[in-house]
Amino acid sequence: MRRRPWIWSWAWPWVLAALALIGQAQGHPLGNNTVSRAADIRVEAEGLDLGYRLDLAEIPSLLAAAEADWDGDGLTSEAEWEALARGRGEAVRTGLDLRADGVPLDLTLERVGWRLTPGAAGLTTLRIDLGLHAAWPGQAPGVIDYRDPRRPQEAGWKEVTARAGPGVRLAASDVPDASPSQGLTAYPTPGGLVLEVLTARLGVAVLPATRASADTAGPPPAAPPGAWDGHPGRTVAPASAAPGAALPQDAQTPRAPPAAQPAAFFRLGIAHIANGLDHLVFLLGLISGERSLRRLAWVVTAFTAAHTVALGLAASGLIVPPGAWIEPAIGLTILYVGLANLCGGLRHGAGVAFGFGLVHGFAFAGALAAHLSAGPGPAWLLDLAAFNLGVEAGQVALVLLVLLLVRAGRQLGVTWPPWARWLPGGLVGSLGAYWTIQRTSILLGVSR
Repeated sequence: MRRRPWIWSWAWPWVLAALALIGQAQGHPLGNNTVSRAADIRVEAEGLDLGYRLDLAEIPSLLAAAEADWDGDGLTSEAEWEALARGRGEAVRTGLDLRADGVPLDLTLERVGWRLTPGAAGLTTLRIDLGLHAAWPGQAPGVIDYRDPRRPQEAGWKEVTARAGPGVRLAASDVPDASPSQGLTAYPTPGGLVLEVLTARLGVAVLPATRASADTAGPPPAAPPGAWDGHPGRTVAPASAAPGAALPQDAQTPRAPPAAQPAAFFRLGIAHIANGLDHLVFLLGLISGERSLRRLAWVVTAFTAAHTVALGLAASGLIVPPGAWIEPAIGLTILYVGLANLCGGLRHGAGVAFGFGLVHGFAFAGALAAHLSAGPGPAWLLDLAAFNLGVEAGQVALVLLVLLLVRAGRQLGVTWPPWARWLPGGLVGSLGAYWTIQRTSILLGVSR
C-alpha cells in the first residue's frame, strides 16, 4: 500500500478547520478589487428616473481616496469625497446609452450621495448613489433601450432592474423588477456566480387616463432596496446645483500618480490571500504531496517566485492577464493537484508549482490593474512589492501552521485510519472540479 504523504498523517482536519475560519476574514464579499454597479430604472408617464449605485471594494476605494485628495495633504475631506462622487456621477451620466424608440435621451444628474464603510485590513469601501432623470422628447415611447458600455470587463457585480410608475405598464422587460442583491448590499452568491447584466429593453404602455394628464407629476419614485436614507457620512448634492455642476478648479488639474501606500497594500495582500480560499486550497494541495522539508521548501519558494514574476509582468504592461480565462484555469490547477494526491503517479514539484504559480499570480495582478495603470514611478513599485509581500506572508503563515500541527501531532502520537489518506486529495480535487465548472459556466455566459 502506498505510504501516505507525511504532512497529512494527522493534520488535515485541523488545517481545513483553520481554512474555514480564515475564509470568514472581513472583506468585500466579491473580492478586494471589484467595482459593482446597479441601475434601477423607473418609467413614468412624463419621463424616466434612474437610480445608479456604485460599490467600490478596498483597492478601488484606496485609489479613489488618492484621486480625491486634490490638495495632496494625504487626507480626503468630505468636500473632496463630494467632488469625486460628483465627478463619477458625471462620468456615468455621459457614458450611459439610453434611447426611447431609438432616439437618444439626455440625462441630468439630480442627486449625488456617497458613504464610506469598513472593509478588510482596516481600510474602507466606498459607495456612490446617483439619481438621474430624462424627460421624454415628445409623447411617451413604446420601447426603451438601456446600455451601460463603460468598462464592461471591470470585475464586479452588474445588474439592471426596471419598474413602472403610476399609470404606466411595462408590456415587456428582459430584466427583473427587484434587485437580486438588494441594492448591492447582500450578494446572493458571494464568491460564486457573478451577475453581469449591462443592458435592458423595455416595452412601455401608458394608460389612457395618464396620457391625458401627462403634465401632472406622479409621486416621487420609491427608493430601491438598500437605499441610504439619513445615514451618517452621507452627502447629497442639492438638486438645483447637480446638473452640469463644475468640479473645484483644482479638481480639474491633471494629477500625478498616487503616492505610495505600502503599509496599506501589505495589509491588503494579507487580506487578499486570507479571503482567497481557492489559492489556499491549491497551496495545501501542493504541500500535501511532499514528504521532505527540503522539497517542501523548494515548492513554496517556486510558488512565491512565480507570484513575483506574474505581478512584475503585469506591472510592466508586458502581459495583460485575461481575467475571464484566469479563473477557470485556477480551478484546473486545483483539480490537478487533487488528482495528483489521489493517484500518486502525478508529480507537483517546484516546476509545477512555478508554472501554476504564474496562473495564480496573474489573478492577484488583476487586483492592482487600476493602480498599475497610473504610470511609471516609485509609488506603484513600492505598492506592488508591499502587496506581494503581504500575499506571501499569508502563505508562509499557512505553511508554518501546517508544520506546527504536524510536529504537535507527532509528539502526541496521533494517528488516523488508513482511509483518511484519501480525504485531502479528494477534498482538494472536488473543490477544483467545482470551481472549474462554475467559472467555465461564467466564461461561457451560462450564469447570465
